[in-house]
Amino acid sequence: MKKCILMALWALTALFLLAGCGKKTPAGTWIIAADNDLSPFIYAGADGKAAGLDAEILEAIAEDQGFRYELRLSDWNTAMGVFTSHQAQVLLGSLASNQERADGGWYFSSSFYDGVTQSMAMEPSSDTNTLEDLAGKAVAVVSGSLGAEYAKSLKDQYGFSIATYKDSHAMYAAVLDGTAAACFEDTEAMRDSIESGIGLQMVESSESRPVGYCVAVCNAENRTFLELFDKGLENIKANGTYDRLLAKYAK
Repeated sequence: MKKCILMALWALTALFLLAGCGKKTPAGTWIIAADNDLSPFIYAGADGKAAGLDAEILEAIAEDQGFRYELRLSDWNTAMGVFTSHQAQVLLGSLASNQERADGGWYFSSSFYDGVTQSMAMEPSSDTNTLEDLAGKAVAVVSGSLGAEYAKSLKDQYGFSIATYKDSHAMYAAVLDGTAAACFEDTEAMRDSIESGIGLQMVESSESRPVGYCVAVCNAENRTFLELFDKGLENIKANGTYDRLLAKYAK
């Protein structure tokens, strides 16, 4: 009997210890899964915290609307998985309103950054200089990104295959080591990476039609966040905060 009581007490103690190991999120805090590698929009800074235009727009909107949030940064593939498994309520990154996803139960905010295009890049010494040159070759994309959507829309027309990667660095590496002939990425993010030292070259006349970045939720109960976001976006545009942030990140 004494042994049974001791075992029960040990089990309860272990349970309380395990419960205390996890990081607790305050009630009423929106959990937002986000890309950690989409500079200059959203990325992990040197201190590991979120940085970039999207991060600052979100911060300004949250301050205007008085809501709390927690950004959980990871590679885009993981962020998508965290979001679709409902471990996060909101998704932020290489994302635009999409009818296929809307039909699947996703809901989108208004665009908070317009004119987003996708472009193709290749290794400078490559013989792949046009979309036509991609026939029979592999193209690298980040899984679930706008670049992946653009590549998918072109692959049958130009006869290439698609290889998916978890983040931009892995995608760029595939092109640099010859595993893939080219890659597709958000134009401004790709340009920023090249200016930061990634040894790729963008291909002229390869841009997609422009779309606008949105945030998304995939549960109807979380559409309240979109209402807060859209109202806050409207307010920071009206008071000049939005334009100041755009000017800060303009090149």
